[in-house]
Amino acid sequence: MNRQQEVLRALRRELDPCTLVPRIPELLDIARQSLWTNVPVEQLPDLFEIGARVNPTTIANYQFWPPDIRERLDVESINRVRLIVRTAFSEPSPSATPGPSSANAAPTAPGSIC
Repeated sequence: MNRQQEVLRALRRELDPCTLVPRIPELLDIARQSLWTNVPVEQLPDLFEIGARVNPTTIANYQFWPPDIRERLDVESINRVRLIVRTAFSEPSPSATPGPSSANAAPTAPGSIC
């Protein structure tokens, strides 16, 4: 799972969604043998817009594996997972750095990522 996440983060860092969106059909044909999704094609632009707003330096990775979380989930393990998730969403990441200021960003049409 770590390798898959690293590949996705590397792709996010390197790819420009504005150049990829027009090529979605071509890219899907290329990837059809390896990838699948249940996201409807008409929702992909919204998904890309959300992805374009993510600052990769603020992404946190949490894994729930033994010995921290028991293999057979019990009440204690479930409560520990809940605490970890609650903490992840309530506190800023200590390694997070501010993203680019909107004052420096090029103007775009409302709702546009390009």
